[in-house]
Amino acid sequence: SSGINAEYGHAELYQSLSGRRDNPLYTMQFAVETPVSIKCVLYVPQFMPQFDLTNISNFGISLYSRKVLVQSQSPKLLPEWLMFLQGVVDSEDIPLNLSREL
Repeated sequence: SSGINAEYGHAELYQSLSGRRDNPLYTMQFAVETPVSIKCVLYVPQFMPQFDLTNISNFGISLYSRKVLVQSQSPKLLPEWLMFLQGVVDSEDIPLNLSREL
């Protein structure tokens, strides 16, 4: 039962982040504690979205610091060849003003 709820929660988060109605093909969830504490959820879409390679600023994963949004769709967190991924990265260790540096 909890697996079904987790799947539904992931599908809902993916749809919210991507603006799509399909469910993700794969969900990757992981946490790292050293050297920086990071929690991450990444989604691989079922179908590849169409990309405008001249404007990649509207792709990327969202960056949070202590569950506060720092930057939505941060394209510098992943290499360009992974820009089809959707997801969230949350860290307890990064400052809230990090978006000025990105």
